[in-house]
Amino acid sequence: ARMAAAAAALTDWMDNDAEASPGGAEDARYAGLSTPYRTGGVILADVSEMRAVANMDDALYGGCAPMSAPCRRPPRRR
Repeated sequence: ARMAAAAAALTDWMDNDAEASPGGAEDARYAGLSTPYRTGGVILADVSEMRAVANMDDALYGGCAPMSAPCRRPPRRR
């Protein structure tokens, strides 16, 4: 259940709509925090962004981050 909620929130973090999927979180949820912020609306630029996603706790992040790091996009060539 924890992983499913984190996955839903991560999907909402990266999509470009304002409709939360079941168990997910969109801008409205983050806007109510003591330090409000918005979802990215794009693919993660860095694995560390997962820490800002709703339902992502330290244990889930610690398990996901090492597997996600190799999936990062290479920097753009200029």
